[in-house]
Amino acid sequence: MVGTEARRRVRWEYKTKVRGLNPEETQKEFTRIQWRQFDGGIFSLFPPPGIKEEGDANGVGCVRIVPFEQLPIMEEEILDVTPGEEIVYTVNKGPFPVYYHRGYVTFEPTGSNSTLVKWAVEVEPYPYCETILKYLVMWIFTSGLQGLKNGARKPKKDN
Repeated sequence: MVGTEARRRVRWEYKTKVRGLNPEETQKEFTRIQWRQFDGGIFSLFPPPGIKEEGDANGVGCVRIVPFEQLPIMEEEILDVTPGEEIVYTVNKGPFPVYYHRGYVTFEPTGSNSTLVKWAVEVEPYPYCETILKYLVMWIFTSGLQGLKNGARKPKKDN
């Protein structure tokens, strides 16, 4: 019977190492590059997302329109921020085929001024959407992490 499938929560995670930045610096660069500017990777093809709500000093409550303001397909909101450790966000509205969505971006020190960035999502996909959603998320996250890795501003060294 169509539509009687049980909801199933899945989690997908992708990661990269950012060299030359500690977790706090890397988190700031993630916010700048991926949340506010869409710099790097496939995101460079789009204008920056529109910011509908700024949120607090840490970014909690910040709502962005993606892919950009003139084409408001989705809205995403930062739900929680632990400075230098984690950003938690969700999709508020748009044609994202899920019943539930939580995104997690974590920043872990790896020694010698490097950070391991893990970008994960937990979703309950609509029936028959899991496979296409998995590949869409993989494409977005791996491209975004590559953009972060390539575009992060390294602090200037004192001479």
